[in-house]
Amino acid sequence: MTNENAYNDGYAYETFIRRAFKNVTSEGKNGEHSIQMTTLIDIEEGKDLSKLAASNIKQLDKVKGYLAKAIGKFLKMKLDKKEKFEFLAMKTAVDQAKTSTDLIAVVERGLAITDRF
Repeated sequence: MTNENAYNDGYAYETFIRRAFKNVTSEGKNGEHSIQMTTLIDIEEGKDLSKLAASNIKQLDKVKGYLAKAIGKFLKMKLDKKEKFEFLAMKTAVDQAKTSTDLIAVVERGLAITDRF
């Protein structure tokens, strides 16, 4: 993945998280900063050699947690049946994700269904 793609994926991640929390700045406690995703991508690609394999798992779990929290926030909103089904499927996909690529697929799906938010 190029740096540009990592940046774009990070921005998509940040946009999705911010939609869930209505752009409220939380000093990072909601994981709304793109650096969360770009750090995971860098670790997976071996760009940051100071990070160990354990750091990859830790960062993956951290990003998965932020995404699960955002999906939970959306599930509390007024949704139609299709949206609710999509969010529940996304929640399962996040739980099963093994890489940043898996998570980006969830984020892109989420952006498509949260456009109205």
